[in-house]
Amino acid sequence: MLQQQLVDTIMMVSNTVIMICTGTVILLTIDWKIFLFVVATAPVYAVMYRYASEVIREISLELRHTNTCLWGFVSQKFDALKAVQAYGRERLERLNFHRLTSCFLRDALLQQRASAGLGRSAGIVGSAATTTIFLFGATRVMAGRMTLGEMLFSYSTAASLFGPVLELAQLNLIFANLGVTMQRVADILDTPLEITDAPDAVEFPSPVKRGFSLQHVAFSYDPENEEVESVLTDVNLHIPAGTWLCVMGPSGSGKTTLLYLLSRLYEPTHGSILVDGIPMKKIKTDSLRMRMGFVPQEAKIFSGTVRDNICYAYPDARPKQIMAAAKAAELHDFIMDMPVQYETIIGEKGTTLSGGQRQRLSLARALLTSPEVLILDDCTSALDADT
Repeated sequence: MLQQQLVDTIMMVSNTVIMICTGTVILLTIDWKIFLFVVATAPVYAVMYRYASEVIREISLELRHTNTCLWGFVSQKFDALKAVQAYGRERLERLNFHRLTSCFLRDALLQQRASAGLGRSAGIVGSAATTTIFLFGATRVMAGRMTLGEMLFSYSTAASLFGPVLELAQLNLIFANLGVTMQRVADILDTPLEITDAPDAVEFPSPVKRGFSLQHVAFSYDPENEEVESVLTDVNLHIPAGTWLCVMGPSGSGKTTLLYLLSRLYEPTHGSILVDGIPMKKIKTDSLRMRMGFVPQEAKIFSGTVRDNICYAYPDARPKQIMAAAKAAELHDFIMDMPVQYETIIGEKGTTLSGGQRQRLSLARALLTSPEVLILDDCTSALDADT
């Protein structure tokens, strides 16, 4: 969308410049004084649109914020539709939706009114200028300094120039609207990466021989705020290679945070994590992720086919590998009962699957890569005992 807006703007500017240059040559050839009337309107338009662009920019910022809130609300409530129905909150959510749409319509109307007011003002200036040019040309004809044909041709040419001049003046307004969109894109692009590789980063040690070691590891979601309590404090742990470790504890004790640290989705606030004696900060992130399988607590399913979801981390996997991963996750039999088996389209976020099926699909995705390290974050909560 942004790209199309930029292309349209460039095309408009090119056409406008050509029209102005052509009209300028014609008017200067016939009567340069009439051309001065056209030139005199340009500063008036520029001042009008400069002031208006500041007002419309502020309205556009508010409109985009309201639009984001509205669609965020809609997306969130659709995801939690069953919970809304189960607790009988339809009326409340309907009122919230009407409130947000009212705010959106208010801001949209403000933007349209500002644009319409600017258009009316520009029209008045253009009408006044063309009337002045017509009267000036008429006096020149009566004085015998210009023929009627030259006057009418000059008048029509000058009148046709006001459109391009107005479009050039509108550039400030167009760039004001584009600036709002581009600023949002720039803010996202300028967001620093939470985790970056060190200049002397090395490859992940493969195969892992000694295992993982956590030395005095602490983690806080807001380390700069001393009032925020650390989730983990002084954790010391050794996980030998080739072993399984089950971490148990009450809700909120930091189990998921610990797994995120081991996956390097988070960085420790204090302490260090070692892999075969190498600090994890010294290991290339891509290399680590390629050799590590992570199955989150909440299964993430993408719209597309069953095959696409299983192959998400390994797009070049062969059919036999995909089938083996599905069998290992106890998912193959269910897939074979689907309409077109592995090519069956799954609804967005896996809404057509049960909770257990989503978890098994997420597990198959991790197993497909044959990871050296497999991290499971309570990913079997929706599975039956036999599975």
